[in-house]
Amino acid sequence: KISINDECFPLSSLLPPSPCLFQSSPNTMRSLSLLFNLSFLTLLLLDETSSLSQIFFVLRHGETDANVAGVIQGSSDFSRLTEKGQQQARKVGTVVGALGTIESVYVSPLARAQETFTLIREQNKNLPEATVWHDLRELDMHEWEGKDRITLQISDPAAWKAWEEGNAFDLEVSGHKPLVDVWDRATIVWERLRKNSNPGTSTILVCHGTLGQALLNTALGRDASFFRDIRVPNCGLVEIDWPTDSPAATSWRWHHPEASSRWTLSEWEAFTKKH
Repeated sequence: KISINDECFPLSSLLPPSPCLFQSSPNTMRSLSLLFNLSFLTLLLLDETSSLSQIFFVLRHGETDANVAGVIQGSSDFSRLTEKGQQQARKVGTVVGALGTIESVYVSPLARAQETFTLIREQNKNLPEATVWHDLRELDMHEWEGKDRITLQISDPAAWKAWEEGNAFDLEVSGHKPLVDVWDRATIVWERLRKNSNPGTSTILVCHGTLGQALLNTALGRDASFFRDIRVPNCGLVEIDWPTDSPAATSWRWHHPEASSRWTLSEWEAFTKKH
């Protein structure tokens, strides 16, 4: 039972109209009307919240000396931004400033990503401090790290061919499958991140090229066979729209180096087939 204006009613009487309700006082009827209106409003708000999206921005670091030299970086931390890479970071910083309110920023532990975010934040003091997240490092390339492309083409031609052609399941380095592994890690990142992000909020992930591909593709429900389908350039910035009640992101778009229209997965696949 519930009590309204000191009158008690069984809960069942609140469902269909009943004589009990019609015999109640005007004050009681007004209270019941208010109760129903508030309940209906609550249901509407809950429904609206469930349909809100979480917005994620994936940002790759600027150009590094290793990028220029054709040296594999992987998850090593020897490379640094070039002057061009620093300029790229400052340029994308103006784009980040126009994104609106950003609630959270997560950054790779590697210096090239952290330097990129430092330069961006110099222009955008309102951005929150970044949380360093080890899982946002670049893919682990094991014994390939620090070696140049020409050397690898000669010393490990089969694996190099798989890498260049984007054959994720054929690529093996030091007994590992780097692309499959980074796709698995991207899936874990999304699971943890979405649990810790509120509906209607925006988050920036400052990370790397291949991990960026893995994050975008896993958000769309695509496996590692789609490596190289959507490449993320230095300081490329992509937005992912992921409704809270959806198992996968519903759309994405570029903000930098050039802004694009919003793509659904089916639209993108139709476009790539034509081109």
